[in-house]
Amino acid sequence: MAPALAGLLLPVLGLPGIIIIDASTCALTAACSLAVRRALPARAAEAPARERLLGGWRQIRYEPRLRALVIIMTALTSTIGIVQVLFKPSLLPWMSASRVGLIETLCATGLLVGAALATATRARPATLLTGGTAVTGAAMIAVAARPWPWSVAIAGIIAFAALALCQAGADALARACLARGREASAWGAISLITQSGYLLAYATAAPLADYVFSPLVRDGGFPAALVGSGPGRGAALTITVAGALTIALAALLGAKRGRWSPRAMPASPTDSLKEGAICSAGS
Repeated sequence: MAPALAGLLLPVLGLPGIIIIDASTCALTAACSLAVRRALPARAAEAPARERLLGGWRQIRYEPRLRALVIIMTALTSTIGIVQVLFKPSLLPWMSASRVGLIETLCATGLLVGAALATATRARPATLLTGGTAVTGAAMIAVAARPWPWSVAIAGIIAFAALALCQAGADALARACLARGREASAWGAISLITQSGYLLAYATAAPLADYVFSPLVRDGGFPAALVGSGPGRGAALTITVAGALTIALAALLGAKRGRWSPRAMPASPTDSLKEGAICSAGS
């Protein structure tokens, strides 16, 4: 709901007002966290933060399925990050900033749609991950195809809805591979690694669009036929390539689908990370 609310308030408060509200939410979050912490009962002494982080890393290292899942989600966050960086540059030469903001707000509603679908569906987590990844990639290509407001909005809604399905499937598969009692440390390490995909995208998206794909669009031919020509179309072509890579990632997931099935999991859990068998069938 935050993107939709920001889009509604932007014409009234302006960008400085939105930034002030956004910054103030940090103080509210900190106050709520302190209040909850004080209400919790005293806990036994925890291991140092370094040990907890290393414990999470060991779980990823010794469980092949969890390690593969982390690599896949890191690649997916990289392609999604490219879309986040280049979405506005691909559209602003063709429409006003207010219209682009409205389109972003509409696209964000896809997360709500995807969350509802993930809750209602009975599909297996592997199906959610594979299918959601494929649809996300196809929708990314549709977003970049032409700078038409309604086509971009519809494709963006589909992309974010499918992304929510991906996240639901990946979370369920990861939980099945975590040792009991070590979930927190593992999730910290998983988040640290997978979110690095965004850093990679933020560092490379603009140079790729400016120096690799924009010249291809200017030269005409097949790239220009895909996304059109003119300002911002190099960014659109970069998004198209990211979408194609996302579809290829879905194909790889489909080819390795058997490894995610419950039958492929070890028959019993173990607490020994050194043995390398931390993934249980019932977790």
